[in-house]
Amino acid sequence: MYIGLNDIITEGSWEWTGSGQSSSSFTTYWKNGEPNDSGGEDCAVMETWSSDPLKSWNDVPCTRESNWVCEKNHKRCN
Repeated sequence: MYIGLNDIITEGSWEWTGSGQSSSSFTTYWKNGEPNDSGGEDCAVMETWSSDPLKSWNDVPCTRESNWVCEKNHKRCN
């Protein structure tokens, strides 16, 4: 599923969609050998079938059909 991370603006500089915040502190989540930009791969997905859930990110073309995750603010319940 898409996780809202891309390097569309600058290759190799991964940012969260919307905020532009750098993801440099999350490099340990990439699968071994990723991101590799094999053929214009500018969007990140989390592969839920990965054998290691802590290394499940992969870069893919942004045109690839996939599910996605979004952040939703919630109201405090009282």
